[in-house]
Amino acid sequence: MSSWKLKAALIISLSFNVAVLSTIAVLWRHHSASGKTAETRHCNPEETCRIRSQYLARGIGLCDSKTVHVELEMLKSYTFEEEVRKNIDRERNGLLMLFHEASPDTLEIMKRVERISALQGDLEKAIVRKLIRSHSILDSEERQRFMVFIGCDPSHGCAPPGHKKKLVDTLDTQGKENK
Repeated sequence: MSSWKLKAALIISLSFNVAVLSTIAVLWRHHSASGKTAETRHCNPEETCRIRSQYLARGIGLCDSKTVHVELEMLKSYTFEEEVRKNIDRERNGLLMLFHEASPDTLEIMKRVERISALQGDLEKAIVRKLIRSHSILDSEERQRFMVFIGCDPSHGCAPPGHKKKLVDTLDTQGKENK
């Protein structure tokens, strides 16, 4: 191999290695920084629930009394959901620490994965219970708008075929009534 080809190959290899190391450094720094900001930034749960509830209410056209009901349901489940999220984060951090060891304990890794899976299941169940309680006060048109709002319509494959036209007509009618 000629010397200029060898030099070109070394320069390309060096550039690639620098790019990979830079990417790792940026991701590592971002991961460390995001952990610090998550610990220092405390949101008022009532304010967070109010903002999310109003966003949902506007998105599906709820009246004030139904918006208040949704806010209360979100606030009831907030503490539990946040505790589960913290536990998931703690387990994930522990899992990452296991991978940093010279010879990771595969049995302990699998136990952590099982705990994370169970916690995620608990979180999903809590979210679904909250949605069911909020969903129960909606009339049929609000339910349809709710399903579109959360991304469940025929184009996503989670609503029955032929249902799209009915949803679009409902949304069009609702927009005209408000004008």
